[in-house]
Amino acid sequence: MEEPLKTALESLGINVDTALSRFMGIDSILLKSLKLFLADTNIETLQTALENNNAEQAYHAMHTIKGVCGNLSMDKLFDLSAELCVLLKQNELEKAKEKFAVFKKEYFTVAEGLQKWI
Repeated sequence: MEEPLKTALESLGINVDTALSRFMGIDSILLKSLKLFLADTNIETLQTALENNNAEQAYHAMHTIKGVCGNLSMDKLFDLSAELCVLLKQNELEKAKEKFAVFKKEYFTVAEGLQKWI
């Protein structure tokens, strides 16, 4: 991977070396997976579920997002996702909504950055 791209991805909180190790060192697979991340609609499902106070649906969407963030080595997003999953599993909707505001800001920062680079 070219250094400017690697540096940009790392600045977005992606541990590029770890992510590449998951994809057998093949840059193109990582980049394709990052594009799939951008196309994923679980963030909208999560937001709607939270607005409708549906903890179960919100949990399933958040759990999916957590897995994607983990596989892509988006460490900060993964940690926030894990915290949200716990809150949703415990049906702590108000706390989850507060944490979602933090998560959503970070999520869209990463997404906007990725759109510039891939």
